[in-house]
Amino acid sequence: MNYRPILPRASTTAGEACFARNMNHRGSTEVAAARHTPIRNKMTRPMPDFDRSERLAKTLRRELAQVLAAEAGDSRFNLLSISHVRMSRDLSFADIYVVSLNARESEQRRVLLKSLRRAAGFLRTRLASRIQWMKTPTLRFHYDDLPEAGPRLEALIDSLLPTAEQRPGSSGQ
Repeated sequence: MNYRPILPRASTTAGEACFARNMNHRGSTEVAAARHTPIRNKMTRPMPDFDRSERLAKTLRRELAQVLAAEAGDSRFNLLSISHVRMSRDLSFADIYVVSLNARESEQRRVLLKSLRRAAGFLRTRLASRIQWMKTPTLRFHYDDLPEAGPRLEALIDSLLPTAEQRPGSSGQ
């Protein structure tokens, strides 16, 4: 069979009208020849710049900070800051990175993470009542070392970069 696409025009014959009424499995009125070529639908469009998991991570971060400030009774959570939240691709896990001014040593950080992990069920329950999601993700807490390591890394990079006097082509004034 030789199918030819129907171009929109003012007059069509009865046979072309019947041919155009043949519907594909999605219910659209595309011609039968187009069934052999993939149809671009909503599922094949490129994703926008922002990701759904990023948007949900922002919401989770904001709500979790409010729960920790208002409802958590542990004094170790007073100077706690949530640096960022990463959601798994299937949105079932949330990796929460925290920084605390109280936890300067590794032992204090370990105790802080242990208490956060112990309170994860309570925090998840409170989040479920505040955020109306189909499933509240499992909370996994991590201590974020980047704020402490940042100045050290910056000094290391500065020591490796040549100064103005050592750069070739500089006048050294």
